[in-house]
Amino acid sequence: MRLAAAVHWLVDGRISRPRAEAIAGVGRQRFASALALWRADRRAAGHDAAQATYAVELLGQPAVYRLEAGGRRVELDWKLHKALETVAFLALAPGRRATKEEIVEAVWWEAGSDAVEKNFHPTLSFARRSLGDRSALVLKNGSYLLDPDLGWEVDALRFADLVAAGDEHAEAAADRAIELWRSAWDLYRGPLMYGRDSPWILPRREALRRVYLRMLADLGGAAEERGEETLALDAYRSVLIEDPYDERIHLRMLTLYSRQGRRDLLRRQYIRLQELLRRELGEEPSEETQERYHRLMGK
Repeated sequence: MRLAAAVHWLVDGRISRPRAEAIAGVGRQRFASALALWRADRRAAGHDAAQATYAVELLGQPAVYRLEAGGRRVELDWKLHKALETVAFLALAPGRRATKEEIVEAVWWEAGSDAVEKNFHPTLSFARRSLGDRSALVLKNGSYLLDPDLGWEVDALRFADLVAAGDEHAEAAADRAIELWRSAWDLYRGPLMYGRDSPWILPRREALRRVYLRMLADLGGAAEERGEETLALDAYRSVLIEDPYDERIHLRMLTLYSRQGRRDLLRRQYIRLQELLRRELGEEPSEETQERYHRLMGK
């Protein structure tokens, strides 16, 4: 009972994540699992999409949309980059709220105190005008927050929730895990806030990238086990687009090509890896990779 209440209060933005975990009293890992499953089930049922007033897309080029009746999406204008970055920072913050000091440290990190005092409040005013609703971004109890009554769909958070929900189902319900991971894959349009390099963004971007690559590797492995080799290869190729040096993924592809009897693709994949490592790193594939390749080729 306490766990369910804590999850609902957190999602509504009424309490912070640490406070919700304290109320639930079940430990961080179990709370995270409960939160991920709750969000994934809500989204699978279509509730969040119906209730959200704004869609905040931060994976890839950042953009904010107002969701109107009939599913119409209106992209909002953000001539001031710091206004958009402020909304993005709040959208990812616990409870979708932050103090002025936290916003300044994140968004105005390179500005002097005079510039902050001159531009902070005008920037927030511009953000409210862009959102088209002054109540969308309010000051309450010493913190600025995105009004939870309006509803917010944040793709980066949804991505993380779907991956976590897939992880929960991986052992007991592989079909459901694959479905959830594929939904997460569809959401990942690129690095978090591509083109913006404020210090608060960079570690989050790298963390999401690691989650993305690990999820694709898990999806590929699960697809292989279920005989969905095309899906597995697509997942592995997507990993190599982001990290072409991952020999573990190259090895999985070599094994798949061997299983399919495609010695031509097996050889081509190995040569591609070999040339990449020689050209970029001045190295050869690892002994394990070389031995596996020759064994698969029957040499």
